[in-house]
Amino acid sequence: MKKDRYDKHENYDGRFTPRFTATFKVAKNNYIRASYQQAYRFPTNQDQYINLNVGSGILIGHLDLFKSLYDVNNPNRKIYTASSVIAARAALNPTLLVVAPWNDVKPETVSSYEIGYKGVINKMFSFDAYAYRSEYKNFLSSVAVGQSNQASPTTLDLLDPTKTRNLSFAQNTPGTVKAFGWGVSLEYKFLQNKEYYLYGNVFSDELHDVPAGFIAYFNAPKYRYNIGLRNDKVWKGLGFNVVVKWQDDNFYEGTFVTGTLPSFTWVDAQVSWRPSNSKSVFRIGGTNVGNTYARTGFGSPYVGGLYYVSYGYNIF
Repeated sequence: MKKDRYDKHENYDGRFTPRFTATFKVAKNNYIRASYQQAYRFPTNQDQYINLNVGSGILIGHLDLFKSLYDVNNPNRKIYTASSVIAARAALNPTLLVVAPWNDVKPETVSSYEIGYKGVINKMFSFDAYAYRSEYKNFLSSVAVGQSNQASPTTLDLLDPTKTRNLSFAQNTPGTVKAFGWGVSLEYKFLQNKEYYLYGNVFSDELHDVPAGFIAYFNAPKYRYNIGLRNDKVWKGLGFNVVVKWQDDNFYEGTFVTGTLPSFTWVDAQVSWRPSNSKSVFRIGGTNVGNTYARTGFGSPYVGGLYYVSYGYNIF
């Protein structure tokens, strides 16, 4: 199957996004799938127009109007890479400062390749596996820079944090940024006449070749897994489902804070009852039943347990 699409944005050139997919049957209930697609990402409205002081610095848009607003083209008010500002302060040596470029931003494009396999064996064992590779051109990221905030600026101002204005804005990375990932899902039906299912999945995503000094905001943990056991027909309409969920340490990059979020594990559990000769079900359970507080991003709330009782009618 082939699809194509064209999109245009007022501030950027248009982009085509072709897609190709194919599925091959290799045995009964067993299939290989393959796909290729190109996609694009225009900078967000925030990337283009934001002008927000977050305390530690100012998030600004990358359009030319911000060059004028912050006087970036003035040779006496140059912007310098954040890493060189840190090095210059440590050595008290302004000659270590490196001028940061301000380039026109282009839409990000990505070419992705995926292959997968899905199959069922003896009506007892099913699995689904995939792997992908993505290559990004003009990868959209952010850079942090320092600039004198004095009326009569000099490079010596950058050695003093009180005389420096910290700016952050979107830029394209040079070269090619690559992403890799894979996932495997398994389900095994044992004690076949008893309807017990053991299931689980594991996933991984990684980003490579982001140049130094660029912030990617690729906030996905390297590994995640879920392992569960369920049976909807244990005895006289009673059933249960228990799932253990785990997420790896995650190096999180945000607009106002960067750091490592610790790994966490929690358990979801549910007991159900389906009255005989009816189309209804009662459920009682919870997500994160151990009430282990965890969060997936700095600035987002910690999430604890959620417990519920529900009744569904005419649902099957």
